[in-house]
Amino acid sequence: ANLAGANMSNAIISGADLQFTNFSKAILESTDFEKAHLHNTWFWQSTIRESNFSGARFHFASFASSHLIRTRFKQAVLKNTEFNCADLQKCDFTNATIALCNMTGTRLHQCDFTAAKLMQVDLPKSDPN
Repeated sequence: ANLAGANMSNAIISGADLQFTNFSKAILESTDFEKAHLHNTWFWQSTIRESNFSGARFHFASFASSHLIRTRFKQAVLKNTEFNCADLQKCDFTNATIALCNMTGTRLHQCDFTAAKLMQVDLPKSDPN
């Protein structure tokens, strides 16, 4: 499905099976993706605020150059997912499994990775400023 540029604020997509879905440049505010399956799904340059991806399963997904604010990924499974050059503010990855992910150039501001399992993740270099 091509949902590029769509405003999907307050949409309930929980439990959905989304494959090959394009959310590029979409606006996702308070969107509920809880326990959704997101395979080959793109969120490039999207604005994602206070959305819920808790328990969701990602495989080959991309949040490259997106802005994520207070978005929840609690107990989510993210495999081969990229956040290149994304800006993440106060996002919650508690108990998430993050494997084979690329976070090069990602800006992480007050994100919570409590009890998250990170395996082969390319993390951003620290910024001394």
